[in-house]
Amino acid sequence: MEHAPEMYRLEDIGQTHAIGAALFVPFTIVRLCSESPATDTTLTVELRNFGDVSSQQRTLHLSWSSTSVPTQPLGVPERVITEWAAYGIACVVIALYAGLTVRAVAAEGDRFDYWVDDGQYDYGLEVSGTVGNDLEPRHRAKFVSYAIIPMAWMAMWSS
Repeated sequence: MEHAPEMYRLEDIGQTHAIGAALFVPFTIVRLCSESPATDTTLTVELRNFGDVSSQQRTLHLSWSSTSVPTQPLGVPERVITEWAAYGIACVVIALYAGLTVRAVAAEGDRFDYWVDDGQYDYGLEVSGTVGNDLEPRHRAKFVSYAIIPMAWMAMWSS
């Protein structure tokens, strides 16, 4: 079944979540628009084991204001830009597709990055910002390591 592209304004993550997620907006823009400034992009999102479907692809049209595009290089290493951009994408995806809200940063030792909820249950969200072509082995390794946590959890990977 083909779905119409979902539309999402990147800056909305700042109002959607209970943390200061707006912080991730410039990092997400820089990582998505590596060569030229733009105010939108289209992503293919793969949802796995979501609802009663084992795997499905969705098209996400992400837009942002030109005033959100950084005018100077971001003052952090490339790996930090990638990781924080992954947090930004995760904030969009979990809100849009799963109806989840980021409630808090996880505590040291929680083995994931954020606490998210659906209004009824709490979940741990692990986000891994990795640039590469074959992320499947990393996904499998993270999935197995988090399967031992005795609580509901979710893992997100972004490239």
